[in-house]
Amino acid sequence: MRAMIESMVDTFPGIMDWSYEEWEEFLRKEPDPKREIRHWIAVAKAFQKFAEGKPLEYRMEVFRLLGSVCCHGLMGELPMDNERKLLPKNEVDAVLEEYYGHYLVGG
Repeated sequence: MRAMIESMVDTFPGIMDWSYEEWEEFLRKEPDPKREIRHWIAVAKAFQKFAEGKPLEYRMEVFRLLGSVCCHGLMGELPMDNERKLLPKNEVDAVLEEYYGHYLVGG
């Protein structure tokens, strides 16, 4: 778990700049830490693939998309569909496929 938390510290620059201690505290408070870790690994992998090296506004849109998946759990119409400015629909689909591909196989 330590290596996973360490990898998360630098994964979301400018968006979620948590320290190792903040990540650890957050995960320890979760009712199902293993599920939460699996989720964050999948988020990180999808985020890195589609957002790394992109402008902050684009990275934030990818991050919000992945966050809405966490809250709503299903592919399809997400609450942020009307708010999306930079991600075309085909890229939204690709981000979601990447996330679910990692989440469903456990990272």
